[in-house]
Amino acid sequence: MGVSALLNIFITWYIPIFQSSFFVTFATAPTAFAIFSVLFYVFDNYWWKLKVAGVPLSIIPDLSGEWVGYIMERHGYVAEDNHYILRKDQYVATKLLVSQSFRRISLRFWAVNVDDVRGRESEATSAAMILKDETRPKLIYTYTRQDLSGSSEIIMKKESGCLVLEGSYTSNRPRVGVIRLMRCETNDIWECLKIDVIPLKGNRNYLGVYVQSRVLDPFIQKMTQYLPDDQFAVYRDNQHRRDDGAFHITLIEPAEYKALGQEKVQQYLPDVHLWVQFIGLGKAVRGEDEVFFCVVNCIGAQQIRSRLGLGAKDLHVTLGFKANDIHGVAKGTTSIVR
Repeated sequence: MGVSALLNIFITWYIPIFQSSFFVTFATAPTAFAIFSVLFYVFDNYWWKLKVAGVPLSIIPDLSGEWVGYIMERHGYVAEDNHYILRKDQYVATKLLVSQSFRRISLRFWAVNVDDVRGRESEATSAAMILKDETRPKLIYTYTRQDLSGSSEIIMKKESGCLVLEGSYTSNRPRVGVIRLMRCETNDIWECLKIDVIPLKGNRNYLGVYVQSRVLDPFIQKMTQYLPDDQFAVYRDNQHRRDDGAFHITLIEPAEYKALGQEKVQQYLPDVHLWVQFIGLGKAVRGEDEVFFCVVNCIGAQQIRSRLGLGAKDLHVTLGFKANDIHGVAKGTTSIVR
């Protein structure tokens, strides 16, 4: 009875307070603020990238993700015997990681070699996006690294349906360079591979890159969908014996290598790495012969061929063949099995 009486007194005293306009305003304000905060957070991190009926909710382009490519050319001074000399590098393999929201953008950039990241990553300290031309937005940013700082200006554009970042950078080393990067989509397989001179019998050479088997395992496994077990073993054994148990991509054929001469080819050795995209399993047939291969894309290799006066080439990795490999046929994206 005593508890009931106290509760009755409490409710009688405080009901008018709960019903007052001041309390209603005070109680609902935090709720409104919380709703606004949640909506702003969702928009800032997710919704700004969306399109409604084909119309984007924001004109700011989404650059977030992983980008791979090259410093196409780099000129800088390096110390040598108490003086500086001008050094020119080309096709320095690089990677860019972009984290972006509606309000902020973070960039981390570094050069890559065949084994690991060299470290000394550069990070953006400030960035601004210029949207005067919506089809070619421009990103200007400054960056710093342990041993240098500088600035960069890059433009985003579309080429053959792919997003590309292209521009220039400078640093206080002093150094200047030209950058070209491509965005990696979710299911893309990219590898950074070192150019080598690959010897053949008969004192012949060609320019290519070796590929680790782990990269090709998904495509080799897919061959089993088109070959019975006994034929699959024959196809794989033929390739294994011909290529001494290795996999490679031919960039410059033996005849092209001989015609160009060692001096012209040497400029892309010994420390040039190429980004290679592994696209799909391809097949070619001619008469009784049949060959399976992995179709690859390597813009850097095609540009090197162009600079050397050579035409475009269907780049691929041979995975297996029936009796003889097949040359002089299409081994590009049109040959991919579905």
